[in-house]
Amino acid sequence: MRAKIQLLASDAAIYGVTTLLTRSMSFLLTPLYTNALTNRSEFGVYAYLYSLLAFVNVIYAFGMDTAFLRFYSPKDAHKTEQAFSFSWWMIALIGSVFTTVILFSADSIASWIPDIKGHGDLIRAIALIPLFDALTTVPYNLLRMQRKAKMFGLLRITNVAINLILNIVLVGYLHMGLKGIIISGIISSLFAVIGVLPIIFKWLRRTFDTVLAKEMMSFGLPTMPSAFSGMMLQVADRPIMSSIAGSDITGLYQANYRLGIPMMMLVAVFEFAYKPFYLSHHEDDDAPRLFARIFTYFVIIACFLFLLIALFIKDIVSLSIGEVSLIHPSYWEGLGIIPIILAGYILNGVATNMALGLHITKRTGWLPIATGLAAVTNIVLLFVLVPHFGIYGGAWATFFAYAISAGILWRISMNAFPIPYEWTRCLGTVIVTVLLYAASVLMEFNGFMNGILLIAFPTILFTTGILNFQEKQFIKRVFGNKS
Repeated sequence: MRAKIQLLASDAAIYGVTTLLTRSMSFLLTPLYTNALTNRSEFGVYAYLYSLLAFVNVIYAFGMDTAFLRFYSPKDAHKTEQAFSFSWWMIALIGSVFTTVILFSADSIASWIPDIKGHGDLIRAIALIPLFDALTTVPYNLLRMQRKAKMFGLLRITNVAINLILNIVLVGYLHMGLKGIIISGIISSLFAVIGVLPIIFKWLRRTFDTVLAKEMMSFGLPTMPSAFSGMMLQVADRPIMSSIAGSDITGLYQANYRLGIPMMMLVAVFEFAYKPFYLSHHEDDDAPRLFARIFTYFVIIACFLFLLIALFIKDIVSLSIGEVSLIHPSYWEGLGIIPIILAGYILNGVATNMALGLHITKRTGWLPIATGLAAVTNIVLLFVLVPHFGIYGGAWATFFAYAISAGILWRISMNAFPIPYEWTRCLGTVIVTVLLYAASVLMEFNGFMNGILLIAFPTILFTTGILNFQEKQFIKRVFGNKS
């Protein structure tokens, strides 16, 4: 088991560095936007438009990105070629058709969106981004399945670096505002396509196996409603908040929501590394126990990261270079939603764990039901809570929706692929985390005392037995403690 966990950790480390670098570069856009854009309303329009792109990306993928992961064959190159070809051609066809429709109806679409009526040119420009992004999905997934994490990381980091540099020039120096953001996105996405062209030329074929294609459609299509519902969980709050509270409040919400990006990074890294891992090892004799132990470690790491961010977020945002703070002071009033957002991301990671049984047993038809119910809950709660509680209503709506998603997926997945989760250890970790954070809030601790609380977290896990002897020894070796 240890060797397999180390294999997962190795891949996760590379994906982690990649995600850390890419998300860190992306995170730099938040202080850039909050300080360079005209006001919070323009930031809110940006959040609205890019939330819509998330839904478009799901449509373009058409479930074929997930289908390729399932039908990739490490021992049969021909089957992999066929799976790659069918999934890529389908995505390219659907993306091209929908992009064409958007280009011709851009003026009408713009009239539906608050604050950009009469700006169909923005819609035409931004429509190119999801098309280019879609063309890179299958090549990136191929690199993941081949465990070419270094190549994957190099391509992603280069792409994000280009986007960051363009934003600094166009938004920061040339003050092009929202247009600068969109132009940066188009150019960087186009370079991403160019970067994966060698992979496309190597694996793409003009024909594909029709029998395999039918199997991929049967597997992939049921995941599309689930992916769409999952995206609704992640970004539906922005357009709904804009319609209820306006772009200014949406801008405030988006800026603070983005401060939870480290937890999102953890979940993304975990999912990138974990899905290929469990699809490759689910037939092993010790698979259920292995997956249970991995989930325990995920919970412990996520809770530690929660405390690290939640305890020090006020100190972090007040950091400044000259007269420019990390986040413009006009956005600081929304810092209170960050612990809620962090907890929601943890639940999203829990849901990712719970869904593995359905992917392994090919019962993906259940995914739309679970995520669909959670998405409906999210939308209902947004309309109920946002009018009364503003950005806090949006944060809590998302939190409860993720909780429902995780709960439903756990119940269904356990019937499909039972796993003996270590609930006592997980629940104990969560209780310790909540108590430490509550102590900080109630006692209004400063940075030094919050540091003491952070150190207390692993200490309590050791003394209560939540971390066992072997795990204690491993941590000591990692940090160089030979005593």
